[in-house]
Amino acid sequence: MTALLTLTMVLLAPVPEPAPLKWKLAKGDVFYVKTVHHTKQTETTNGKDEDGDIQQTAYFKYKVLSVGEKGYTLEQTIQKTELKSNLPVADELVGKFAGTMLIFTLDVNFAATKVEGLDKLIDKLAGDNEALRKTFKGSMTEEAYGASIRELFRTGTTKNVKLNDKWKGSHSHQRGNGNGTFEVDTAYKLAASTANGEKVTWTATTKFTLPKVDPNTISTISAWEVKTDEYTGEFVFDTKLHRLITSSSRMKIIASMTISQRDVDTEFKSVETVESKITVSDKSLLKD
Repeated sequence: MTALLTLTMVLLAPVPEPAPLKWKLAKGDVFYVKTVHHTKQTETTNGKDEDGDIQQTAYFKYKVLSVGEKGYTLEQTIQKTELKSNLPVADELVGKFAGTMLIFTLDVNFAATKVEGLDKLIDKLAGDNEALRKTFKGSMTEEAYGASIRELFRTGTTKNVKLNDKWKGSHSHQRGNGNGTFEVDTAYKLAASTANGEKVTWTATTKFTLPKVDPNTISTISAWEVKTDEYTGEFVFDTKLHRLITSSSRMKIIASMTISQRDVDTEFKSVETVESKITVSDKSLLKD
């Protein structure tokens, strides 16, 4: 009897209506984001290993400045950054991010077309240190910051989807300091409808393109290969609030190369595991 009653309740339960997985923003909207990136890396140089463990946490406040036919303008304020690492790091730089403001221009698909304020941020971090400035200019690019925005708004589709629907998406992004480009193909699935929102799982495959090497350099690079493994993730999207709730991903990057300089070969290998999590809220996620 109990089993029959349970089956009847399941059959009579309302079927969730198809809904779009698309952010909805209005001028003046404010929301908060917390990101955590945890990287574990083993670098092997000529057979000698060195392990690294870095966790970066950042808190952001976003305000929608404008909404139009061509897209959106968002103001991002970095509330606080935290860094934990077993490697030597410049701790004094971590606190300098707080209070920094960037302006993002997004198209109708929430892809960043312009990022303003990076030069001021680099000036604040580097000061009179030109070597540090050069390093930051290589890594803190509009493309890199645009990629962070893409992960916040990426759902793979803006169409109506229902339980067990599948869809595909693709994008590309550069590794830091111009160290090549990943072409990413992602397969999504609406896996469950939960009390918190629609749960989407995904897996991705990548193709890596090597960067151009200056022919005038004294070093040459050969046997260079970069690939990803175990690239998976999931996110929960609230179709009533029209925004992301949480998102997480895991990726392993395996790189190897041989660097030849003055007839001396150096073999290098790196295995890097990156776990990321994004949390979105209408209240600040920064603890006092």
